[in-house]
Amino acid sequence: MSPTPSERLHNLQAALHAPAKASRNPRAACASVNRLREPDAADQHVRLDEREVETERGRAIKAPPNGRGGNKYARPTPPRQVSALPKPVRASKNGARRLESHRIMGLRVLHVVESLRPDAGSVALCLHGMFEAVRELGIESAAVTQDPDMPAPCDVGWQSFESARAAEQVSAVDLVHIHGWGGLLERAMATAARKKGTPYLITPLGGLSEGPYHATTWKDKLRGLLGDNSIVRGARALVALNSCERRDLSERGVNKSVMSLSYGIAFSEYEDSVDASEDARTPNGVRLLLMLGPIHPVEGLVPLLKAFAELVHEADGWNILVAGREECDWRKMLEAAVRRKGGSGRVTFKPAPDPASQRSLLAGADLLAAPALHVRCPVSIMQAMACGVAVIASDRVAPDGLDGALTLCRPGKQQIAEALRRCLTLSEAQRSANAAEARGLGRTLFDWPALAPQYARLYREHT
Repeated sequence: MSPTPSERLHNLQAALHAPAKASRNPRAACASVNRLREPDAADQHVRLDEREVETERGRAIKAPPNGRGGNKYARPTPPRQVSALPKPVRASKNGARRLESHRIMGLRVLHVVESLRPDAGSVALCLHGMFEAVRELGIESAAVTQDPDMPAPCDVGWQSFESARAAEQVSAVDLVHIHGWGGLLERAMATAARKKGTPYLITPLGGLSEGPYHATTWKDKLRGLLGDNSIVRGARALVALNSCERRDLSERGVNKSVMSLSYGIAFSEYEDSVDASEDARTPNGVRLLLMLGPIHPVEGLVPLLKAFAELVHEADGWNILVAGREECDWRKMLEAAVRRKGGSGRVTFKPAPDPASQRSLLAGADLLAAPALHVRCPVSIMQAMACGVAVIASDRVAPDGLDGALTLCRPGKQQIAEALRRCLTLSEAQRSANAAEARGLGRTLFDWPALAPQYARLYREHT
């Protein structure tokens, strides 16, 4: 006959409070105590001093803490906390992306860019619109820059670059998109992504192409042998801005996957500039030729000014305004050259540090020139199209798909002079018609609501 619960309780108390007997086998003595503590199936709880004590505590003392052997006398350890999240699911072979359980906000892309300041001609003017557009498609963006601070409010989480944190930053995202190439920031983040196995894309912005101010030196060749070549080859793809850059990258063979995809802007931000353009024209019949971008010879400033000086009759009644950030004291040197030629009254330099000032300048412009000698970000061209301003651009900077909507030319003084002659001699009605056509075409190609799905597909295909 099995003992009653009261009898078992009495026996348990007697065993716990009885003096220890001399025994050469302490395991046997402890086993007898454990047998007394084992509960009966009919009674899962016993009442001791008006408090209910679970018998699970007795079983924990008897069982090894890890369930696979060990010291049975050890104190029981609390159960290990197991995450309720399932293991991540890899993307299927057909490219269809299945959301992983820990990616609550969707795909995470880290953008590596020198600066997010919206200076004239800066790629940051494009990226701010990209962040908002791809967010609507389930892609969260973050940025790493070389700026120690950001004076204006930023619409994306960003961090200042620290080489010690590069590995941590690339490990926290699904894809890294590097905008530009050639500096310490881009190389360090690409190296960290390669070591951590995080896929990365590179939009070189001309950094991998040769030009008049970017010729390959023996230092570049040595740097390539020491690691740059393998870093570039390790990218999932190189994203060229136009067919000209894509051809250069393909001929160099720096990566097997080279594609062409331009940036965009939010055309809706320039609606007011189109409406105000007629009221903001320069008075007294003087026409304005505008250049938006960094003040540097690679932007084609020198051949443009020389070509403008040669067109004495065609350029009569036109002035030039160069607006942008100064680089390496080039503004002082160019202003001195203009004064020596007697053109101070017709050529003006000024900064354009924010989108509002840039839209104001575009509203009063009759023609925008982008005669870059090297591959550059085409944001000023897209801004001019959004404002309904006619454009003359070199084939090194002009995006694809705009044949006939703007005046294209090869970089060089003679080619720029011929293109200027054609534009300056057009009637106002013809120039306005060309600008309206370019605006309609640009909206279908470079407005972020239309362009964002292409970037979303690019990101998902390479993760």
